[in-house]
Amino acid sequence: TTATYEAEYRLRTKDGSWRWIQDRGRVTERAPDGAPIRAIGIHRDVTLRKQWETATREAELEARRMNRLKTAFLANINHELRTPLTAILGFSEVLMTHDDPTTQEYATMMHRSSQRLLRTFETIFDLTQIEDEDVRLHPQEVNATALARRVLSTFANEAEERGLTLSLEPSSPDATFTTDAYMVRRALTHLISNAIKFTDAGSVTLHVHGDDATVTYEVQDTGRGIRPDYLSRLFDAFTQESEGHARNYEGCGLGLHITSRLVDLLGGTLSVDSTPDAGTTVRIRLPRQPEPTSDAPA
Repeated sequence: TTATYEAEYRLRTKDGSWRWIQDRGRVTERAPDGAPIRAIGIHRDVTLRKQWETATREAELEARRMNRLKTAFLANINHELRTPLTAILGFSEVLMTHDDPTTQEYATMMHRSSQRLLRTFETIFDLTQIEDEDVRLHPQEVNATALARRVLSTFANEAEERGLTLSLEPSSPDATFTTDAYMVRRALTHLISNAIKFTDAGSVTLHVHGDDATVTYEVQDTGRGIRPDYLSRLFDAFTQESEGHARNYEGCGLGLHITSRLVDLLGGTLSVDSTPDAGTTVRIRLPRQPEPTSDAPA
């Protein structure tokens, strides 16, 4: 019977350099004892391919190393900036209760600017985390409604300042599921922040409901809505419906992109329904139990 063979090996040339050779062929004749005595095939010089493979592998390792350094650097920067910003936020809150109206005004401006800066750093840090190839999920049993209530409470003052009604509508107050609570909180934080930012009047409502297999969070607002032609780019990084120096809203265009990646890591789905000038509903559907996984990164 015939058999095919393939092999790669190095040969040293007369000038001392090494060349990679690839052999491919088949045995055409064998001895009575089965030993091959005749074969037909080709020999190819694949040195350039091997050099390209080696260079690609080294570049990939270097890119991973630089990505780890970037993540560590941004994590350190986030910590170094968060510490003084926390102090500024605390003292500005104290000054906002001062008897002098001018002091109150300046303290309020300082507090809002510090909050904006802190949110920007948190968003950038979220981006570095989801881009990290070694990111891992930490599943635990979570009360879906309690988690939503905690996230909403952090936006109570902002919603009140904008004259918006902020509410929670759970269909099952005791519903629990197994998930990474931190990732769910960050995803909801980005969605509620967006909803408040793009709603000038009316309300922002967080609905929580589910079934035997899934838990669903819906962030519904009565804001400006989204143009149909922009929906296809909604989850792209660094994009906003209004851009440039004349844009109408603050932000770096990462919130929905990060939310989309977080939901992917959690094994869920994300969908959007929006009508211009009538409001938007963003829906996160998560599994009640995560898919069985090994110890490999998410």
